[in-house]
Parts: sequence; C-alpha cells; structure tokens
Amino acid sequence: LGVIFGFIFMLLTEEQDKATLYYLGFGSIATSIFCIYTVNFRIKGWRQLSDSPDQAITNAINNAESSKRYLNLCKISGYLFLPAVNWYLYEIAVVSEKSIWPPLIFINLFVASVWGISHYYLLKREKELKQLKSFL
Repeated sequence: LGVIFGFIFMLLTEEQDKATLYYLGFGSIATSIFCIYTVNFRIKGWRQLSDSPDQAITNAINNAESSKRYLNLCKISGYLFLPAVNWYLYEIAVVSEKSIWPPLIFINLFVASVWGISHYYLLKREKELKQLKSFL
C-alpha cells in the first residue's frame, strides 16, 4: 500500500522527478499483481485443506505445491524488479551526479539473495513433495 500511496502522492503533487514517478507506478502495478497472485495461491491451498486425519498427507502435498507456486512467483518478481530498479538507480545517479556503483551493487546483491533464498526453499519443497508423494 505504501508504494501505491507514494505513487498517488507523486501524481497529485506534480513533482518533476519523472524517474521516481515511473518507478513507483511500475512498483504499484507489480506489487498489486504480486499480492493478487499470492492471495490466490493461499486461498486455493486453504480451500483444499481437510480436517480429516486421513487427509493429512494430501493436505501436506497441497501446502507444498502452494508453497512452490509462491516461491516461483518470488523468483519471477525478482526478474521483473531487477531491470526496473537498475534503470531507476541509473536515472537517479545521472540527476544527482553521484556514483551509481554502491547502490547498484547493494540492490543487485539484495535481489540475488532473495532469488537465492527462494531457490533454496523451492528445492527443499520439491524434495519434501517427492517424499510426501512416496507415502501415497
């Protein structure tokens, strides 16, 4: 919500910083799409749950598959976020006449770490899913 409110504020105040306006606009759209998909993944997983003890393995499989979809979405959002943030940092560096390298290195390492953590947990979920399916 903060990104969306920031974008609306920038639109209403008619700031001259076009790069920030474009970045917040992209972020508002991307964040909204990310949240919609995340909620849909979770709702779909929750609807498939059953209180029956006989369905414990099936519930665990459904949760692991939901988690895999979420982790893939995190990785994809990193792919979308990286070009946008690199462009934004370039535009800000040109205007401010400061070195682009420290923020560029930081944000790229941050996105790479988010991607790496997501990938690590995705591999764990795939292994867990394979074990759970062997119980059926």
